[in-house]
Amino acid sequence: MHIAIKGCNFTVNDAIETHLQSKFDRLQRHLGQPAAEAVVELFQNQSKAAGQKVGVQVTVAVSGALLRAEEHAADFFLAIDTVTDALDRQIERYKGKMLDRHKAGSAAIRSEAVTESLIARTKRFTAASMEREDAIEQMELLGHNFFLFVNNGTGEIEVVYRRNQGDYGVLVPERP
Repeated sequence: MHIAIKGCNFTVNDAIETHLQSKFDRLQRHLGQPAAEAVVELFQNQSKAAGQKVGVQVTVAVSGALLRAEEHAADFFLAIDTVTDALDRQIERYKGKMLDRHKAGSAAIRSEAVTESLIARTKRFTAASMEREDAIEQMELLGHNFFLFVNNGTGEIEVVYRRNQGDYGVLVPERP
C-alpha cells in the first residue's frame, strides 16, 4: 500500500512515519487485497482542549471504494492508533459487504425489502445554477450540512458541505 503523508504546518518526523507504516501494514493484512493508495493528513488543532491538540485524517482507496476516518487526540501517536482502529472496523464492514455481494451473485440481485429499509426518503428537485458562495449561503439559510447545485462557471453538478473544522468543502464528481 502506498502511503502519502501530509503534514499541515509542520514537518512529519521519522518516528511518526514509522508508527504509521507499522499500523498500515496491519491494516493491509486485514484488508487481504492491495489498496491503491492511502492519504494521511496530520494537522495541529487550534483547540484549547487538552485531548484535541492534533488530528489525523486518513482516506484509503480500495477497489473503487473509499474508506475514510478522522480522529483527534492529545498527541499524534494516540490519534494514529485511534484512526487505524476506526479504519479496521470499516474494513471489516467493507469485507462483510463484499462477501454478501458475492453470496448474492451480484449487487443487482438484492432484495427490494432490504433496499427499501435502508432508504427512508427519495427527494427530487431541480438543481439551481449558482456560484459556490451562493450555494454556501443557501445551505446555511436552509440549515443543511450540504447543498447540491449546478456551478455557473463550469455547468457541472457540485456539492458544497460543512466540514467538522467549521470551514467548507466542495465535491465535484468525475466520471470514470
